[in-house]
Amino acid sequence: MDIGTLVLWTGADQDVPRQSIGIVKKSYAGMSAVRWNFAATQGPEEDDRIYMDSKVQPTTYNMRTASLRKLVAGHLVTYNGDDTTIPKRNVGKVVQVFLTGMVRVQYPQAVRDVPFLWLEYVDIKTALRTHMGDSAPFLEQYFELLCEDVQAFPTSDAVFGIKMLSDTELLWSAKKAAAGLSRHLGHLISMTFQCYDRAGHNCLSPKEAQSFVECYLTAQSSHLETLLRFLLKQKLMLLAEEAAGRVCPLGTKEKNKLREKIRSIVDGATRDFDNIRDGQDIERSTRAALRFLDMAGDGTLELSDVLAALVPEGSRYLDLIETLGLVPRGYFWDAPNSQG
Repeated sequence: MDIGTLVLWTGADQDVPRQSIGIVKKSYAGMSAVRWNFAATQGPEEDDRIYMDSKVQPTTYNMRTASLRKLVAGHLVTYNGDDTTIPKRNVGKVVQVFLTGMVRVQYPQAVRDVPFLWLEYVDIKTALRTHMGDSAPFLEQYFELLCEDVQAFPTSDAVFGIKMLSDTELLWSAKKAAAGLSRHLGHLISMTFQCYDRAGHNCLSPKEAQSFVECYLTAQSSHLETLLRFLLKQKLMLLAEEAAGRVCPLGTKEKNKLREKIRSIVDGATRDFDNIRDGQDIERSTRAALRFLDMAGDGTLELSDVLAALVPEGSRYLDLIETLGLVPRGYFWDAPNSQG
């Protein structure tokens, strides 16, 4: 094995835990001297996952070369360094590995070159169980971004909606932010999709599709209030956009009617939340979502069809939301570009 190659060990013990990433310093007669990035300390997780202590100096061990495998593009890693601009424990995807010991990692909102010393390897199974609970990698970040979006304006939902009627700058600022959000969410959905796409053809088999959809809906169920507030904000933005796009400006009477409509929508959404939450059934929703997403009718899912339905600016996003029963049929009907 070439000197400078970044490797993983197929085994695991207290000296070299399964998250370790090493760099080959010397190779001879079927053996490799590998400098591992961290010594291990026992973590608090229920499954006794071992976390690594960034304060402990790297250690070199002689390893059988056959027991090593290269760190390559597509592997998942987490960051364990001191750079506050890189979120700790967020899962990233390796894009490129350099012989200098640097690793190019794709995070949800940026690509960063990170020294291997500050990275921990994460297999998909561990990422599913430990990092994201029952959801796939990146889905927690998907819903965290939705949460940040609904909290971006320090006013109530009704006040936000009414302000957009008279403040077109606020409306277009919100629209611009929504476009940027969709790009980030699309990236996270793509990375989640790839975790299930074993063949790497941007198409999930029926079994993979079932797992993917169940995983998404499980994550959604634990962030349902956030999602419903996000959908309410989308509705209010569409109403404001419709008003702003009229040839004749709204008169005082029309504005007052629209303000009352906004208050009614917000009150209704708040009142109906418990009913929507109690009516959610993962198994039933999974069947409905699979039927909706399966454009080919053969049980498989194409990445392009998934993005069109799970990204807010996708062409079928609103239709899927209605199919899942998260809003009443026709909820978006009176808004421009509605798909209902």
